[in-house]
Amino acid sequence: MAGSFIWSEVGSLNPSILGIPHSLSIIYPCYTRGEKQMNALDILFRSGSFNLSKVGEHFINPCCFGEDLAAWLQPRLSVKGVEIGKPYQEDWGWELPFKCEQSSYYLCMSGNADDEGNNQGEWRIIVEKRRSICERLIGKGKIADTDLLTGIIEQILSEEPSITDIQRGP
Repeated sequence: MAGSFIWSEVGSLNPSILGIPHSLSIIYPCYTRGEKQMNALDILFRSGSFNLSKVGEHFINPCCFGEDLAAWLQPRLSVKGVEIGKPYQEDWGWELPFKCEQSSYYLCMSGNADDEGNNQGEWRIIVEKRRSICERLIGKGKIADTDLLTGIIEQILSEEPSITDIQRGP
């Protein structure tokens, strides 16, 4: 496999496939040893306002909730000056691409109901900041706890009375 690039699920280069010794993992922080690394922060919250009980006919898997959450977030993010792409389904939930200032992001959202047939439950929004290969190699463009977009999302969520227990996740 020498000379070919192999990507993990989250787009980080696998150094062993490329013949890069582990010692370079210290220099190039995007390289990891067997663990997945995302340039992301998680926002957790509770709500009964979004669908967690009715599996849509178009769902890839029965756990693909988040379509209505993405649709609810779109106009609220747009009002804040965020350029929004079209949401699309993944096998675990929904993803919404967008740009904020000069950075590109994905909002990855999914939820789990407290009880089957009930919409009340916990939601997770993963705010993933995209980076170029060059940024990954030199350790630039990392998402920070003070990231503007994460603050905007937390503000939008906190303004909705049916959303509670907003917190950063692990």
